[in-house]
Amino acid sequence: MDTGTDQSDRKTDSSGETSRQEPSKESKKLPRQISLKLVLPVVGFTILAQVLTMLVALRYVSAQVAVPAYEPFGSSVEGSVGNSLMLVVSVFLVTVIMVWLIKMNKASLIRKFLTGFVSFNTFTLTLLLTDILLPSLGDPNFQTFVPIGSAVAAAVFVGYSSVKPGSALRGALASLLLAVEVAAYMAIFIRPPTIIILPVAFALYDLYAVFKGPLKALISTGDLPMLGPLVAKIGDLEIGLGDIAFYSLLPASGFIMAGWVGALLILVVTNIGLMATLRMLQNRRSFPGLPIPVLLGTFGLLLILLQP
Repeated sequence: MDTGTDQSDRKTDSSGETSRQEPSKESKKLPRQISLKLVLPVVGFTILAQVLTMLVALRYVSAQVAVPAYEPFGSSVEGSVGNSLMLVVSVFLVTVIMVWLIKMNKASLIRKFLTGFVSFNTFTLTLLLTDILLPSLGDPNFQTFVPIGSAVAAAVFVGYSSVKPGSALRGALASLLLAVEVAAYMAIFIRPPTIIILPVAFALYDLYAVFKGPLKALISTGDLPMLGPLVAKIGDLEIGLGDIAFYSLLPASGFIMAGWVGALLILVVTNIGLMATLRMLQNRRSFPGLPIPVLLGTFGLLLILLQP
């Protein structure tokens, strides 16, 4: 999680690349109080993403669609660790690439990379989810063209938001769409025990990444707005897409496992963890967004699984 405070003054040279000056004394000051004005937009945005993801999960359960589980290393505990590490390593590598590009002052290349990355993933996720979740439309042409048309429209919108990040509303909507799709995909395709191990693995990675790893370097550059839909600007705070996706994944998984009771249980404990995390931002520039909410939510999922 990051406040969006810019720690450096930037200027753009004639080639369109961004050059960096030394941080000013004013930019280093961080007298911040955690108030309702700061917290409510973040919690409201998170609840919206959670509800939308649960609605996708509801459609999935209602349609009784059979989908293959994400289990490249199998369904054992050891295999689930491998399944989780595969995703963690993928995220780590993408983050390292972003840090390298920012440090090399490759602003135009960063925009191209991000546009391609988010557009491709949005197209793929939208095509996959609409193909699975849309009801039978009768006409085979509609069954083919509606998912493709939806995927193209979503990819263009998110890609445009990456290229033209000036509108806060457009950026928030793009982040919301992408977060809900990532969360819904994980909730539908990831099964126990991976669905228990994966959030814990990412929570531990988040601790490392923010305090010691690539996210610490990325935050220190002050260039988070350049990441477009991968960072949601909510009020005065900037929240990583992964945070919103995991906050939404957990209640959706609770719904798939135990219906609305399970979903509401996980939603409540996850958002209690979110508010505790926001409290930890008191006079801090950043704090890992995953550990507290995700560990509470995962504990709730574990309780659901252990019910006789």
